[in-house]
Amino acid sequence: MITLRTMTPNEFEIFLENEINEYAQWIQRAYNLSKQNAHSSATQQLSLYKYKQGLETPDHKFYIIENDQQNKIGTVVYSFNRSDNSVWLDCIEIDPLHRGNGYGNTTLKTVTESLKKQGYHHITLQVYRENKVAQALYHKHGFEQISHVMVKTFE
Repeated sequence: MITLRTMTPNEFEIFLENEINEYAQWIQRAYNLSKQNAHSSATQQLSLYKYKQGLETPDHKFYIIENDQQNKIGTVVYSFNRSDNSVWLDCIEIDPLHRGNGYGNTTLKTVTESLKKQGYHHITLQVYRENKVAQALYHKHGFEQISHVMVKTFE
């Protein structure tokens, strides 16, 4: 059993820092950027654009995932696209110490069932090619791969 509760401002700052660092690593590899340029770009895109209003960012939900003992075990963040009645799953992450216990499965099931009951038509997400565990989880829950992001780096 899991519970989703709204993030506190402090938890949001930790979430944002982690998201920036993870995204910076990805764009550093994908676009062959220096670590500093990748971090600067990730900070700009996430802090100044995607989540520029923090917890008050319109059409976004920011949750902490807690287990039965009310221990934080992860985060889930999603946003709504009202024009086509869909949801973008920004982040679902189980903390490393709690992985392998079915929490990702339970969280994804809880979130998808709730959104379906609310009348949303579909959920879209992006998963890194290297994250085979997450890909398997999403396939298990009926997600289908519909595109690839491809990059050509000029020498």
